[in-house]
Amino acid sequence: MYRVFFLSFYFLLCLSAPGVCQSDTLYFYYDSAWNEIADSARTDYKRRAINNENGFWEVTDYYKSGQVQMTGTFMDRAMKKKLGSFEWFYPSGKLERQAMFAGGRPRGEELLYYENGQIDTYLKYDNDGRMSEEKYYRQDGSESGVKNPEFPGGLPAMYAYLSQKVKYPRSLRKHGIDGKVYITFTVHTDGTLQDIHIIYSPDEAMSKEAIRAVSSMPKWKPGSRDGKLLRIKYNLPITFAMD
Repeated sequence: MYRVFFLSFYFLLCLSAPGVCQSDTLYFYYDSAWNEIADSARTDYKRRAINNENGFWEVTDYYKSGQVQMTGTFMDRAMKKKLGSFEWFYPSGKLERQAMFAGGRPRGEELLYYENGQIDTYLKYDNDGRMSEEKYYRQDGSESGVKNPEFPGGLPAMYAYLSQKVKYPRSLRKHGIDGKVYITFTVHTDGTLQDIHIIYSPDEAMSKEAIRAVSSMPKWKPGSRDGKLLRIKYNLPITFAMD
């Protein structure tokens, strides 16, 4: 009898106060640079993460005002691998960006918007997360003039540099493994390469070598949009083959 009474009381409590019974909801607090902080009173952004029945984390980020900043689902508790549809919003509540992800990689179309609703940037990715198309637009809807970033001396100089810097991993020689690594990075307005990571690689040793080689590159000539310097993402395939 006592057990039945207790379970009934717990059930009623859950109906009247769902937050009390939601043990898989986490809250995080961040400053203006998205550094995690402990003091919720000083937060610029707040994150609520709910662990759903599939083990994924449904996340909503908020501005200090309480306005939603982002919604999306992560595959892991570290909230690094995105899955499915993501949306970002301006402080006004207007849509700023929307994208799709699969296994942590971008997939399909990604759209960035001006606050007036006009498309700012259109990006398209293939099934491996490689960017296959990009277009930029002005606020009046006309297409922007964009110059892509460039390695000093252009493509021939870049491939010559990589042929000297990239070393076939010694640990793979006895297995005779060949393959192509797809790496992505952002060329910032000062020409430095940042946000370097692997899109696809057949082997971890190849991934590490590709990242090492790209990280050692000199500064690039940055890209521009309508004459203004612009951070631009760059995808690069690097082939590994036995000599």
